[in-house]
Amino acid sequence: MRSGKIFTAVIYYIFTFSIGILLALFLPFYYLYSSESLNNMQEALESGNYSDAMSLVGGYYNRQPAFVEEFPDGGGIVLFEATTLVVTEEQQSDGQTEQITKMHKAYAGFVYGIKDSYSVSGNSDNGVLMIVTDTAGVEHEVQILNTDSDGDSVNDSISTVDTNGFFYIDLAQDVIPSISSITLIDSKGEVFATVPSENSLNLNFDERFFADVDEFVTEYNRDVTTDEEKKQQAERCNQLDEEFLAKSTDYAKSSYGVVAKSAADRKAAVAVVLYFVAVYVVSDFILGKRYILKFFKWLLVKVFKVKFPEKKEPDRQEIFGNDYYCQVTMVLDTSAVADFAQSVQIHYSNGENEANFLLMKENGYTDTQRVKAGKYMNLHVDLDGKYTIANLPSVLVAEGYRKAFKINLTRQEV
Repeated sequence: MRSGKIFTAVIYYIFTFSIGILLALFLPFYYLYSSESLNNMQEALESGNYSDAMSLVGGYYNRQPAFVEEFPDGGGIVLFEATTLVVTEEQQSDGQTEQITKMHKAYAGFVYGIKDSYSVSGNSDNGVLMIVTDTAGVEHEVQILNTDSDGDSVNDSISTVDTNGFFYIDLAQDVIPSISSITLIDSKGEVFATVPSENSLNLNFDERFFADVDEFVTEYNRDVTTDEEKKQQAERCNQLDEEFLAKSTDYAKSSYGVVAKSAADRKAAVAVVLYFVAVYVVSDFILGKRYILKFFKWLLVKVFKVKFPEKKEPDRQEIFGNDYYCQVTMVLDTSAVADFAQSVQIHYSNGENEANFLLMKENGYTDTQRVKAGKYMNLHVDLDGKYTIANLPSVLVAEGYRKAFKINLTRQEV
């Protein structure tokens, strides 16, 4: 039974510690790429530090916004000149599809501060839409719903609006050649906002930023096949990266910020510590010696002086019953009286049964008797009055299948 318990404990600790190590390795990334980056974006947008929010997107951007406007009921929209990453799937000659990351020029940014004002959720005929009108008057519909909340394979909400009150927009040049106005439609199909509120925009991808970043984008998107070509492309992109960022102090490269990473690391550390505390608590109560329970009991008794009712020990006879026999051995130690050579008779009874032991030198002053289980009293010892026996129980309790008593012979003091 003990070996089985040890095996169970070993399996438990191997499993739980393996899970703990995986949590320690991957939780920081989970928090960084999910909640913490979104929280940092929300905080930056609501405080007006729009560039800090854009730094968490990926790609290159101009720190100076290309367009900013606040909505009458709170929140607003901000757009940056940017080159952002997009993942596409290409069909290979063997019939397999491969995901390829490319860069495109875009006006990218956020619609923010709209959690309580812009209705984006609706499971039936959700009308949420962004309509971008270019400078030629052509309308382009941009789908911004990205969450399927009811599992019917139809997007019916925007996840980041529900959690953080903003959503990201990426208006690529290869889809929308210019921007004159942007209209947001809510879930009921009604106009939520049209920007700009006065006149019109004139965003034509003709800013200096897009010309300066063009060489990098061209090289990054160049198709290469061999390892040597990939190596040369990486070296060239590193060189162009440095050259582009050196052209203006307003040019920046997006990356997950130090603040977001620190916050994610803290949350992950707390979660891992709590996990291992839970592992120890469970193991202590189920597999261990319940040190936690003993500590709190000690604290209550020794420090707070709480008195618990004493646990009444059940009658031994009730535990074992008396329908069996016990082998009771009586051993007399005569080492204190070296010249003792007499016999000793010990007698117990309980009204129904008796227990008699005859201890003689010939049998080494040891006698084993088969005694019916139970309590025996009425002790009587047949022994010369010059001697006495110590450690002899006044009540003999015969329990279990074997029981032994060691008693000591001493000389009576005159």
